[in-house]
Amino acid sequence: MKKQWKRLAALSSAAVMAAGTLLYFPSGTLQNIRWEIAANAENADAGNTGAVTWTKTEDDGLVWTLYDNGALTISGTGAMRDYAYNDKSPVYGDANITSLVIEDGVTRIGKNMCWGCSGLVDVMIPDSVTEIGSFSFACCSSLPGVTIPESVDTIGTSAFQSCTNLERVTIPNSVKSIGTSAFQMCTALTSITIPESVTDIGEDAFIWCSSLASVEIPEGITDIRNGTFRECSSLESITIPSSVTNIDSYSFYQCTGLKHVTIPDRVTRIGHGVFAGCTSLERMTIPNSVTSIGGGVFEDCSDSLAITVVCGTVLTKDDFEDRAGSVTIMQHDFDANGFCQNDTTHYQPAEDRDGDGTYEISSAGQLYWFADKVNNGEYSLNAVLTADISVNEGDVSGCDGNKAEGWRDWTPIGNVSNIGNVSNIYSGTFDGQDHTVSGLYFNDEDAEYVGLFGRSCGNIKNVGVVDSYFKGNNFVGGVCGSNDRTITNCYNAGNLTAIESSAAIGGICGQNSGTIANCYNTGTVTATGSRASVGGVCGSCIASISNCYNTGTVTASSGADISGICGYNIGPITNCYYLADTEDENGGKIAEQFKSGEVCYLLNGDQSNIAFYQNLSTEKYPALNADSKQVCRLELTYDESFGEDAKTKTSYHNSGDKLEKSPDKGYVYQYFKGGEQLAESDTLTGDTAITVKKVPVEIVLSEGVSDTMKLTYQQEIAPLDLTLFVENLDVLGSIQFALDEDGTLPEGLTLTEDGVLSGTPEKAAEKVQTKLLLTAKNGATKGMELTFCIAKANPTVEVTVDGDTHTEGDLVSELKLILSGNSTKGLAKIISEIKALAAGENNLMWEFTPEDSDNYNVVTGTVVVNAQTTTTTTTTTTTTTTTTTANETTATTKATTTTSGTTSATKATTTTSGTTSATKATTATSGTTSTTKATTATSGTTSTTKATTATSGTTSATKATTATSGTTSTTKATTTTSGTTSATKATTTTSGTTSTTKASTTTSGTTTTTKATTATSETFSATTNPTSSITESSTETSTTPTTHTAESETAETTLTTTSDTTSVTNIADEDLCSWAISDYQKKAGITPANAEITARSENTCKITLTDENGNVLDIYTVDPKTGTGTDSSNTEVNLPQTGNNSMTNWLLCVGAVLFMGFGFGAVKASGVLKRKEDA
Repeated sequence: MKKQWKRLAALSSAAVMAAGTLLYFPSGTLQNIRWEIAANAENADAGNTGAVTWTKTEDDGLVWTLYDNGALTISGTGAMRDYAYNDKSPVYGDANITSLVIEDGVTRIGKNMCWGCSGLVDVMIPDSVTEIGSFSFACCSSLPGVTIPESVDTIGTSAFQSCTNLERVTIPNSVKSIGTSAFQMCTALTSITIPESVTDIGEDAFIWCSSLASVEIPEGITDIRNGTFRECSSLESITIPSSVTNIDSYSFYQCTGLKHVTIPDRVTRIGHGVFAGCTSLERMTIPNSVTSIGGGVFEDCSDSLAITVVCGTVLTKDDFEDRAGSVTIMQHDFDANGFCQNDTTHYQPAEDRDGDGTYEISSAGQLYWFADKVNNGEYSLNAVLTADISVNEGDVSGCDGNKAEGWRDWTPIGNVSNIGNVSNIYSGTFDGQDHTVSGLYFNDEDAEYVGLFGRSCGNIKNVGVVDSYFKGNNFVGGVCGSNDRTITNCYNAGNLTAIESSAAIGGICGQNSGTIANCYNTGTVTATGSRASVGGVCGSCIASISNCYNTGTVTASSGADISGICGYNIGPITNCYYLADTEDENGGKIAEQFKSGEVCYLLNGDQSNIAFYQNLSTEKYPALNADSKQVCRLELTYDESFGEDAKTKTSYHNSGDKLEKSPDKGYVYQYFKGGEQLAESDTLTGDTAITVKKVPVEIVLSEGVSDTMKLTYQQEIAPLDLTLFVENLDVLGSIQFALDEDGTLPEGLTLTEDGVLSGTPEKAAEKVQTKLLLTAKNGATKGMELTFCIAKANPTVEVTVDGDTHTEGDLVSELKLILSGNSTKGLAKIISEIKALAAGENNLMWEFTPEDSDNYNVVTGTVVVNAQTTTTTTTTTTTTTTTTTANETTATTKATTTTSGTTSATKATTTTSGTTSATKATTATSGTTSTTKATTATSGTTSTTKATTATSGTTSATKATTATSGTTSTTKATTTTSGTTSATKATTTTSGTTSTTKASTTTSGTTTTTKATTATSETFSATTNPTSSITESSTETSTTPTTHTAESETAETTLTTTSDTTSVTNIADEDLCSWAISDYQKKAGITPANAEITARSENTCKITLTDENGNVLDIYTVDPKTGTGTDSSNTEVNLPQTGNNSMTNWLLCVGAVLFMGFGFGAVKASGVLKRKEDA
């Protein structure tokens, strides 16, 4: 049993190793190994295995050896001789030959070498062989394939004819010709690639190759000979290369599978029966290059075959015999640019409208048509351009030489390149009529005579070549490659390159033996040759060049003749210029000389014939464009007014230009021609000489400077900038101010050089005039006169009335007025008509007369004097301070009144008809002092009263603390009555309890706000609510345990304080707002973010509820004393009830929790839980 397991283990190991080996090698590798073994076996059989049957040495010295296994070797050196039917090779028709090895050294395979060796299956041809002779492998019907070495250049006639088993043939790139019938009747051959080296394929080369499905024919083949692909029934499509010009008879005869054939537009002849019997052929397009077509070309083809002949052909339907009904001859369809959309070689003809032999060219197609006409023998045609011509779109001049998709190649007019046909030179007249030709593309490094024109002995004029690319070998120019007659008024803005070592290249023409005049180049000129002649205008010149310029870039290799105008010249060059970094004697001009118009003016010579124009405001360089502006010379003489800058200079201008303005705005230029001053509106015409005078701009003052400046004695004026009165300050730049010789400023005022007036007038005057002298930066001067009116000042004076008390009947004349705080000395007196004081208030008019009447006004004022009735003993002391202007009086009165043991202090401010009065009084009654601060306003009168009242050990002030047997009460209230506001703040303390209450009371126009704080031993509650315009007062009272209540009553303008006061207390604002939030939450289920009292009166207040974004949720209108009212929907609300209910609910909840807690504790204490624990 163990042995069996060992055997199984060994077998398993072997299987694993075998599988691993198979997996390790890729299938391709295994296949190669297999074929290598087979090849070695074949070589062994063909070479050295088996017995030699015979050996022969032929006349050519080659040794033939045949082995008994059918292997044949041929050895030796040199070419094999040819064999024939009557001079057969050693193996002619031998079917037993199976393999052939031709050893290295043999250079040629002779004719008929293996003819009829039907058993031959393997052939080895050495690299020494250069030719395979005719019929050398004909009728080798078993040969499956053959590899032809790279040394072979010729495959002879019928070399592989009737090799019916031949499936594969490798033809190297060294083969140049394939002989007639070379692969005739190779019925197993399915495809073949003919290399580009092949230039000739013989007749019937692939006839009857019935399995041949694809063929690649190389460029370079010019003829497809008779019967080349005849009866290749599997061939479905074939592309004939563009080099083919002739398709011979029956070349595709009975190719029954052929569906598509492309015939290039260079084919000129189609022979007899070429496509006869091609029953699958669906369509055929014949180019207009075909001029001859044989009979029966489409005989026996399908009736559905559609034949189209491209427009421009010379063929007619009759040329197609019985197929005429299937033929469509296309008509030209020219696009907007004159090119036929059906045929790339035909163009829209130009028209000779006037019948004078001059063709009018308006499109690119017509330009190509004209060039084609000239280049085909009509050398002397005349033409004019009637529009700008654009051939190719895009940046043609900026390309790197590579042709963009869709661009057309240009053939120069008068093309003699690579032809040597001197008679092809253009000799007509071509007038561009100031139009341009753009987008020309030419790139042929072997070509000569390159440009819009190739070579010309005609007249070329008035044309510009722009955005074009020309690259050639020699004689390259933007307008013409070589000029033998005239080129005038032409220019180039294209890109030019010549590569020949001694090439002639220039912006206008490469070589000139005629006349070039009034031309220019702005394009790029490049030569790569070391002996080239390179110029901006012309490369090589033996004739004349005049009135030309170049601003384009000219580049050449070291050693070349290069110049901005002409590279190599032996002819006259006159009045020509080029752009240079520095001016030189050879015509170099800097950029500014071009821009200024100097070069343009010079190019026009004596100005008798104007060719060049330049708009000096927009154009940098001259142009051959009469629509632009003529340039004229201007000689300017700057006279002595320019000081050191006085000179004469020459400049240039356009006709119609205006005279230049001064660059310095502080001056103006005046121009004189022949002693006569020119107006600003005059324009320049022609060459002109002018004298220039420089005149300063005058100072212009505004009308406001004459207005009287009103000042006041002893009142400082704000700094005044006098340059504000100079209207053209921005032109003048800066102004200096100074007093005129006779000018003086009012006392107390100062003036800076910059024109800032400031100070305090020290003397009143009705009119003061001051003269100033203004000097501008340009030297211009101007007088300025200022007028001042300095008004008298109103004096400041404080007036008090002496005396402690005043009673009814006191004489006014006995009152003593006391002055204090005077701004000036003077005398005050009562001027009222009142003789004696009446009971109550007396308004007395007074008048103050200053001693310095030159600078101060007389002022009046009023004072209020209170007089007691005769039944009351009254002592009054009054101090009054009054400040009065001409229209307004302010009076302050401080008085103390004592009546039957009562002292009253009152401070009030009363304003009546522009008069303000303040009174402070103190009143004492039976030991009680009370102070109240209030503001009372009545019909233009404002009264403020502060009083202190003391009662039996109690002291009360505006802000006071009242203590009653341990009780402190603070009340803050605001009372408004007919414009009167009163505020009282008090604190009340009761047996350790502090409470704060804020409320508002409104009664018939009176609002009272009371704020109280109550504190207990354990609880502190405070509510704060913002209140506007609150006056605080503090009262301290100490008596036996009683409560002191202060009542404030206001009637008209009098504030009275008594010992007995009644206060109405409202519900605190905080409570109202809090209760409103609770009420709304219960009704709407939403908690407002804020509640605020937004309006208040005596009996109502409005509470506005808002959310967190400030949006109004509801408005409650309630009584501030009861908290009852309505919401915005008129639903009744009772805020105290809501608040109390909320508190009750909260207390119930707290009680329930406490109850449960105590209950649980009781249960636990009873031991029930313990018994459970014991259990």
